[in-house]
Amino acid sequence: MESKSSEEGVYVSHVRPFQTLINRAQILLHSIALLLLIFYRLSFFFLNPQSKSFFPWLSVFASELLLAFIWLLGRAFRWRPQISKDIILPPEKQKPPQLLLPPLDVFIFTADPEKEPTLDVMNILISAVALDYPPNNLHLYLSDDSGSPVTLHGIREARRFARWWVPFCRKYGIKQPCPEAYFSPAGEYHRRCDISTDEFLEQKLIVKEKYEEFKDQTRDGTKRWVGETTVSSRVDHPALVQIIKCNDRDGEEESRNQIELPVLVYVSREKKPSHPHHFRAGALNVLVEWPGMNGLQGPILLGTCFYINRLSLYGISPQGDKNPSKYRENFGDSDEFMRPINGNNRSKNFAVEEAQNLASCTYENGNQWGRKVGFLYDSVLEDFLTSLIIHSQGWRSVFSNPERAQFLGNGTTSLNELLVQVTRWNLGLLEMAISRFCPLFYCCQRSMISLLQTMCYAQFAFYPLCSFSLWTLATIPQLCLLHGIPVFPKVSSPFFPVYCFIFISALSFHLHEVLISGGSVKNWLNEQRMWMIKGITACFYGSLDALMGKIGVRNASFVPTNKVIDDDQIKRYNMDMYDFQASSLFLSPMAGLVFLNLVVFSIGFGRIVVSLEDWEETFGQLFLCFYILLMSFPIIEAMVMRNDKACFPFKHTLGSALVVLLLLYFQSILFM
Repeated sequence: MESKSSEEGVYVSHVRPFQTLINRAQILLHSIALLLLIFYRLSFFFLNPQSKSFFPWLSVFASELLLAFIWLLGRAFRWRPQISKDIILPPEKQKPPQLLLPPLDVFIFTADPEKEPTLDVMNILISAVALDYPPNNLHLYLSDDSGSPVTLHGIREARRFARWWVPFCRKYGIKQPCPEAYFSPAGEYHRRCDISTDEFLEQKLIVKEKYEEFKDQTRDGTKRWVGETTVSSRVDHPALVQIIKCNDRDGEEESRNQIELPVLVYVSREKKPSHPHHFRAGALNVLVEWPGMNGLQGPILLGTCFYINRLSLYGISPQGDKNPSKYRENFGDSDEFMRPINGNNRSKNFAVEEAQNLASCTYENGNQWGRKVGFLYDSVLEDFLTSLIIHSQGWRSVFSNPERAQFLGNGTTSLNELLVQVTRWNLGLLEMAISRFCPLFYCCQRSMISLLQTMCYAQFAFYPLCSFSLWTLATIPQLCLLHGIPVFPKVSSPFFPVYCFIFISALSFHLHEVLISGGSVKNWLNEQRMWMIKGITACFYGSLDALMGKIGVRNASFVPTNKVIDDDQIKRYNMDMYDFQASSLFLSPMAGLVFLNLVVFSIGFGRIVVSLEDWEETFGQLFLCFYILLMSFPIIEAMVMRNDKACFPFKHTLGSALVVLLLLYFQSILFM
């Protein structure tokens, strides 16, 4: 058990000894099996250097080595498993005085009001406004990368509604700060403890009416300015910074305007086609320029939903080794920005003109923003890269997972958008692996980050490469089976149990992790299926993008994913039905590999039925085909057993089948 005392309380983390024993035992046994597999493969090459199966064996062996390498890196996550860390506060500090709470900045990002509905974004904003935090210490920033009037109108309406919502939450102790979640039928759980007095019910009805009015005003704004944010304006618009305040247009009582709320700022950074805008990292740095791994140095910062110390983004170590002589070289020429770094309080007269200067395209010229300080621009996955740099400077992170979620938001709502998002993630990860920030080399040069932490970062960075192994194992053994070339040991071989153990060990350990984390066998099965789907599509395309970008063939791009909620998609999701309304770039590989394995399995099984002589040599390849088909059952079902809107399109099924048959025909000619 680790224990760290502080002014606020005691920080405790517990190692899980039984889980540690299970993890390390599995690592040991699995590693021994992998060494035996490597010995088996190498012995073949020495004993059969001129065999016609040399190149198929080499490709399969390379894929096995790659999967083993990624598996080995991932063992760092399991080496010292711990339960969630808690902060235990003394009773007298359960409600600390406001002076003990530091200034807190909340950043909210949106890039496209058509793909990220304005009403949903404003609900997130209102939830942040309603945080139980001293208003004078809380600043909220909404970054609108598209510079859309729809978003600007929405934030003004949200600020107006917050004057009703925040006092209501504070007075009656409402635990659900999101009005949409609170007033929805699904919010019944949060309303069980509601006060049932006449005064409360009356106020609740008033606030609900105000919320409906807010929604109508927001939707009216969306209709009014729909289409006004053109593609060109999203990449070419001036900087706009506004501190959002309410006027008294609707004649509300003056006391309502006196309610103390956090500072709310709308930010749209300047964008020009002639200046790189660095995607989300650029938007993050504009705001920063203002004002599993629990047993190691803490979890990696990925996506959203994390708090971060500003000093860590300024290239300053936890020991506080500031160097004022390099401030202007690193941060630019803004005196107002320097104030917090020098230990001074934020100026209350911070000019909007100064903020717009910080949001301009040219402010970062001649300083180190995006290169040494702030969120770094060397990868489209700026959070992962910045997390690596921060940990290498000695900072630690803590995983917090309370019973009631700290953050709620919308994710992608369709298979197509999910795969687009995963493609971008894998592009960014592999960019890191083949850059100067490769964790295996970058971290080894820095003493502040441990070996296990380095392995965790490396596992993420190299993970996209597993897509090449999946493609190899989904095609090469199958094609070899058609021509009687075995690539796995025969059933009677002493190495056959080695392959069986590796297969069972990997699947059973994953199932174990799913079950102890509260999941079910169905969750495990879906994770396995989605791992294969993402591996042959999104991971593969992301890896190709990264490799082509490395040789200068193409540049990285950023496409916001669609988070508009579709009721039909939600209904199918609740029915455990896969939705295959996706691009042909994603559907064609799925259909092609399913059809290839179906054809090969049928031919291979037919040969065994006719003649039992060679079943021992081909059993491994035949079982691999069967397993792929089993994991692909939702795809097969959508091809032949469904006719709903989200079934697998017939044109993709037919087209992929024809392509596979043509490839098999030409291959048969080559091997004649």
